[in-house]
Amino acid sequence: TFVADVADESAVVAFGAHVRDAHDTDHVHLVVNNAGIGGGGSFIEADRAEWDRTFDVCWKGVYHGCRVFVPMLIAAAEGHLVNISSVNGFWASIGPETAHTAYSAAKFAVKGFTEALVNDFRLHAPHVGVSVVMPGHIGTSIIINSAKIVGFEPDALTDAYLDGVPADRIKQIHLAGHEHNGDYIVDTHDEPVPEYVLDLYAKAVDRFGHVPTMIERDANIPPFAELVRELQGVRRIAEKERTKVSA
Repeated sequence: TFVADVADESAVVAFGAHVRDAHDTDHVHLVVNNAGIGGGGSFIEADRAEWDRTFDVCWKGVYHGCRVFVPMLIAAAEGHLVNISSVNGFWASIGPETAHTAYSAAKFAVKGFTEALVNDFRLHAPHVGVSVVMPGHIGTSIIINSAKIVGFEPDALTDAYLDGVPADRIKQIHLAGHEHNGDYIVDTHDEPVPEYVLDLYAKAVDRFGHVPTMIERDANIPPFAELVRELQGVRRIAEKERTKVSA
């Protein structure tokens, strides 16, 4: 395991050196550049540091990974480079009411760069393939982890977070548990809903009123009685907040 800030070229260079030393090799056969955070939605209104941080991770992370590891791919008898862009590399929008500039600009850059590499590799490194992947909406923890990077902790995502949620667009609330993997949260949907998520849910119901709510469990399914108890707990929160609003 090696932890590196992909936006920092020196950190990625150190990662490359670690790979060479740990595996006693001068080449690799497969490189996948996949790092992304959200933030810096508006070029006009967003904090400059947040905008730059988002762009640097999403674009420079790919660029630095290529600078460090493409020479190791070329040194192999054959290899393949995979750069992860996004559906937002096709269209720069997550809806007409939300600005999405830093992330979209970075993902367009990844797409264009990788497409240009196809011909570059054909001419100068034909034994190495290159692909760009454009995922759609995937169940990851990018929202929570992005919030941590720009200064929020998951249990602090309360009033400030809810202030930015457009109430008229809330149609359903999904609740789910997750796993902690060191400094990161993995949105696995295989654990009970944690207390701080339930606290945030209570604030959301208090602010937005009754909204249809679903608990997600994709794996590690507990006995049915345990699921019912969890659902009843969520219902009590919703009814309590609704009673407060009615009073």
